[in-house]
Amino acid sequence: MKNKILNILINNENKYVSGESIANELNVSRVSISKNIKTLRNEGYDILSKQNKGYMLINENDYLSDQYIKDNTDSFYKNITVLDSTSSTNADIKERASSLPEGSVLISNNQLGGKGRNGRPFYCEKNKGIYMSVLIKPDIPLDLSLLITACAGVSIVEAIKDVYGIETGIKWVNDIYYKNKKLAGILCEAGIELQSMSLEYMVVGIGINVHHINNSQFTNGIASSIEDFTDTFRHRNDLIVSVLNHFHYNYKNIYNDSLIEKYKKYSIVLHKNITVYEKNNTYNAYVEDIDNLANLIIRKEDGASVTLSGNEISIRL
Repeated sequence: MKNKILNILINNENKYVSGESIANELNVSRVSISKNIKTLRNEGYDILSKQNKGYMLINENDYLSDQYIKDNTDSFYKNITVLDSTSSTNADIKERASSLPEGSVLISNNQLGGKGRNGRPFYCEKNKGIYMSVLIKPDIPLDLSLLITACAGVSIVEAIKDVYGIETGIKWVNDIYYKNKKLAGILCEAGIELQSMSLEYMVVGIGINVHHINNSQFTNGIASSIEDFTDTFRHRNDLIVSVLNHFHYNYKNIYNDSLIEKYKKYSIVLHKNITVYEKNNTYNAYVEDIDNLANLIIRKEDGASVTLSGNEISIRL
């Protein structure tokens, strides 16, 4: 009940909603509304009340609402949970992957042990970003798994454009950039059925830096946040909804040529000079194409053509 009330207040944030109208919409008593409002206040929500006007949520802290997200996303997402804090949303989902349905989503206001590729730490600050994992159980061969990362990358770019009007790009293989600054990262982790070497499940981890972060650990590097490039304030709920809806659409069309066409369109490495990092070796190359599996087709300086499926690269400016 409290989540339903919170959802109504979020939909009418910074405006008063009468207790009577909330009670009528939810078919409960005014006393029940009052008790649940008290519970929400005890949980930290800033809810004003005024006689003859009702209740108003002051949403300056950008609260996440699982109910709001459920109400505005595709029915594919059957199980959406919001936590205040956790070590890793990816790890939490993986622990229960066999018992959870496809389309389960875990979102946290904070991650204490967020990781990127190769175990590198992903800096998280409470209430400043989106730290989210989506469980999928795709019926695809293991060698097509890079398409899932491509699907997530395209979806984040499309969502940021929809919500903020900013046209970001994808740095192969799993980072979202704007003006040479990293705004988001993707970490896909798979459960593999060893006998058939097929995917049992995949956890799509998404981290997006949304609000301003004033921390030298964050600002001294290549990372930045969406709000560093726009005066537009939008709640994280809206960006989460957009990412999830775009992801479901692209996931349904994962074999459609349009996905790779969009992936190429949003790529910031296509037709660029790059450095490839391969174990203890590095070499320079030129990116000629991205194939239908989202692999990078490069031309080395000696003229040899190479297909990359997961190496680290950097753009040579």
